[in-house]
Amino acid sequence: MNSALAKTEANLNGFDEAIMLNEDGHVSEGSGENIFVIRNGKLITPSPADNVLEGITGKSAVELARKIFGQLRGRTAAVVGSGDMSQLALDCLRAEGVADAVIVSRTQERAEAVAEKLGARGIAHENMPRLLADVDIIITATAAPHPIITRELVQRALPRGRRHPLLIVDIALPRDVEASVGDITNVFLYNIDD
Repeated sequence: MNSALAKTEANLNGFDEAIMLNEDGHVSEGSGENIFVIRNGKLITPSPADNVLEGITGKSAVELARKIFGQLRGRTAAVVGSGDMSQLALDCLRAEGVADAVIVSRTQERAEAVAEKLGARGIAHENMPRLLADVDIIITATAAPHPIITRELVQRALPRGRRHPLLIVDIALPRDVEASVGDITNVFLYNIDD
């Protein structure tokens, strides 16, 4: 409720978003944002005890993956998006032993350029159906204005469903994945509201 009131007040004063401070003057909440700091190339998120709302980060995506798969060693993962959040998420997965990693971007050239820096493979969005059938974990973090993984796309890519689990973690706003994708058997969908 506080974030909704703060956002309304921010909008009335000509701002798009609101960030609130606690009684000590530290950032405590945003109106729909995940608040974090990147220091020396590492993603730093406050603990829940710091009075900051939790959200999905690379670390929490790894925790979700562990709940579904146990060990991540030998698993395959794809990160959809080629920005900083995508790269940080891939770093977290790699640190846990993910064997094969793929960067997905709008163009093959961009995907390959980012993937080369990270020691991963790069593919264009147009290859998403094949990817859905091949990987264990997908993390999405794009700036797309609409969902890029739809129920129709997943059903077309997996006409017989999945025999093993597929974890999709959507850390984008607006959402990259239609909510109904999580209703498909063996597809586990999480976003920053979970």
